[in-house]
Amino acid sequence: MPMEFRFARMGSCSPRFLSEKLLLTTIVGYQLFSGLILAFFSIDFMIPCLFKTVLHVECWGCGLSRAAIDVVLLNWGEAYRRNPIIFLVLAIAIFSVKKSVKKRLN
Repeated sequence: MPMEFRFARMGSCSPRFLSEKLLLTTIVGYQLFSGLILAFFSIDFMIPCLFKTVLHVECWGCGLSRAAIDVVLLNWGEAYRRNPIIFLVLAIAIFSVKKSVKKRLN
């Protein structure tokens, strides 16, 4: 089995994958970067919710990024106040990571 195939099969972020998924990589990178800046330096330059801006109604995702930041900072109550769905997302993320690690080890 060629080395490149094994590297891509392991699910790691190869340069080829990142270039093929440029839009997704840019959005995820921006969210991570702006979230870290908000969490550690209290500088907010996150993109506002388009749904809320146009329709003036909270969507199911409003506050999810800030709730994730609160989870990282262990502010459980504040995370729940911002968006209770964060705990469902967190459970799904933990399950997905656990399943992925288990699959790689077998």
